[in-house]
Amino acid sequence: MTARKAFSLATGADTAGVSVRLAQAFKSNPDWCVRSMVATSNYIKYPQDLPYSVPSLQHQYDEADLVILNSTMHGHRWYDRGQGKPTIIMHHGFHYGHFDRNIHECVADAADFGATQVGSTVNLELLAPLGPPGSDTVTWLPTAYDMDWLRLMRDTYYKPHEGLIRIAHAPTDRAIKSTKAVISAVEQLKTRGFPVELVLIERQTWSQTMILKGNCDILVDQLNLGYGCNAIEAWGLGIPVIGAVNEHPDWRRHMIDRFGLIESPTRLPFYETDEDGLQQALLDMVSSQALREDWGAIGWTHAMRHHSNESVTKLATSLFESASLLPTKPSSAPLTQLKGDTQAQRLNELRRIRAEQRLQAVQLQQSRHLPTAKDQ
Repeated sequence: MTARKAFSLATGADTAGVSVRLAQAFKSNPDWCVRSMVATSNYIKYPQDLPYSVPSLQHQYDEADLVILNSTMHGHRWYDRGQGKPTIIMHHGFHYGHFDRNIHECVADAADFGATQVGSTVNLELLAPLGPPGSDTVTWLPTAYDMDWLRLMRDTYYKPHEGLIRIAHAPTDRAIKSTKAVISAVEQLKTRGFPVELVLIERQTWSQTMILKGNCDILVDQLNLGYGCNAIEAWGLGIPVIGAVNEHPDWRRHMIDRFGLIESPTRLPFYETDEDGLQQALLDMVSSQALREDWGAIGWTHAMRHHSNESVTKLATSLFESASLLPTKPSSAPLTQLKGDTQAQRLNELRRIRAEQRLQAVQLQQSRHLPTAKDQ
């Protein structure tokens, strides 16, 4: 069977490289061929799947069975040209989308458009109540990583530091990432005589960042909003992460529910603190190699479970199967072509799948309420 085609397009900056990583995760998948394109330049310079050009964009869009738009639907109508392509909108971040638009407005627009919606961070699931595909539901699609490659990076670039503990911090926005508090905490530890060094990684390419990060012992990610790609990369490298979700207690509760069993005191994969307690948290890590190893292992297990290429492609394939059956609202432009099945055929198949899903849900609910010996 010929693999179906998904085209992942970022019309704005893909700072975290989520689009490219999704394409790379599917390199050996027989069911879906995923190509990615970023329509703007990025100083971080991730390995790119397709160079940007308007003719190439249009060709990939026309050939795709499914389109994945990163963060925004801006401009989709001129390359959709009335096709009503099945579309996934992948949201990133919580506060604002493109053009200073509130993320809630972006979710509402995507729902009206008929797109399936996913988020690259688990907190985005809280934007809307659970519902059927194509509504305002947002499903977490974790960022994918080649975990074997990350471990190889660690083996290649890590060198013993003769007692010096190197602390990595890689902010794209210093205010959001509590960078001032990180710098202060490390400086205070140095003043107190502890053998620490801050590796502040800014305005570097991705390859340079990975080399620097791979030679560190601890990573401080962010203290208010959970974790991002910096933390995932650190876990893949076997490095313990200090982080927290201090600004949003509801996000923290949701993370614990969604991550499942994590063998840590807090059921989260990072060592928690806040800005006031950061110096002590760093001191705990600096003073104990065993603690660093324990939290490095906790993070590695979490990243393997949720962020490895294998786990992400399994989840993404299921999402692709459902999303590919949902036509979106076409523009007023004339219909130029439809790839594969007609919209009516897609809808009929979708109805069948939803009927099966409802039946399975009923059967599962019934099985949970079967009478037991205690009940009788």
